[in-house]
Amino acid sequence: MPRKPTEKVVEHRITLGTYERQMFSDAVTSYNFKNVSTPIVAALSDVSFVLFIGAAIGLFLDRVLPDDWRSVTEFLTGQDLSDWLEVQNIGIVCFIDRCVNWIISR
Repeated sequence: MPRKPTEKVVEHRITLGTYERQMFSDAVTSYNFKNVSTPIVAALSDVSFVLFIGAAIGLFLDRVLPDDWRSVTEFLTGQDLSDWLEVQNIGIVCFIDRCVNWIISR
């Protein structure tokens, strides 16, 4: 038996206040963080992945640091080495940022 067409449409609307919107936003943020952090934690708990990352950093270190970094750091120890590396961190951070952006864009 066919249904009778509706005569009027009733629309229900739920309006969230500032507090409810903030709670919903926090819930979405935590859900997204969980989705991103779970694979990262799983990868970092795998020894072979950590060794791979260490090897990749070792192989590409020459691209990031100045050409003469081995001779410059040969006799540096302690605080002097820390001070020299602090200046070089800017380049390393930029290199890591480029690598992460390359991986994300794939």
